[in-house]
Amino acid sequence: MKNLIIILILLHIIGDFYFQSQKLADLKNNKYKYVVFHSLIYSSSFLFIFLFYEFSISLFITVLILIFSHYIIDSIKYVFLKKFKSNNSFFIIDQLLHIFCLLLVVLFYYRTDYLIVIQRFNLNQIQKYLQFIVSILLIFKPANILIKNILNKNNINSEIELSNENSPLRLGRMIGNFERLLILLLLCVNQYVVIGYIFTAKSIARWKKLTEDKDFAEYYLVGTLLSVIISIVVYFIFIEGVII
Repeated sequence: MKNLIIILILLHIIGDFYFQSQKLADLKNNKYKYVVFHSLIYSSSFLFIFLFYEFSISLFITVLILIFSHYIIDSIKYVFLKKFKSNNSFFIIDQLLHIFCLLLVVLFYYRTDYLIVIQRFNLNQIQKYLQFIVSILLIFKPANILIKNILNKNNINSEIELSNENSPLRLGRMIGNFERLLILLLLCVNQYVVIGYIFTAKSIARWKKLTEDKDFAEYYLVGTLLSVIISIVVYFIFIEGVII
């Protein structure tokens, strides 16, 4: 079961984040046809599951249920966004619902009596690699979107347009990606003390702006703490397997 959960989460991340541009994400909040378009693109990512499992009717039905549930959740989200306008908390609720449905689908899959799955690869051997890939993908684009939504919701440094690709914050997001990746790698090798050195060096590099700009200092502190929390949570859930 754990193998299938990891694989499905991996495919969900690819389909919902890496197969979806920011432009498409904005469009599907305003026009329903883009919700359908995104769902079709999202469904294509699940074709990769047949690299790991032999085709079977039960597996095919399971994937269809997962894709359809994603479409339904995004449709409901579209209706709520139209009614309540922009609400950054919808992103977190949306993702929690997707993961919840994914777990329900896995339970259905394994409780099906007629299920016979023949694995092409030995998933027990590559499980750690899959967990690490999922962790890497999570700490990049999904983490950036989550941090942006939290900062926007709490009006932290709200005068800066976070989604502007020409903004200096684009470089900040890139730094955040490397920061979370480095934290994850250091956690994997138990080098906890080095993590503190990273933030010391980062603070020294930004010291002048931190002392002169209160808004930037708040943005920097909250963004950094969120990066740390996300990295640690992802590490314990997907690398250490505390929950799954």
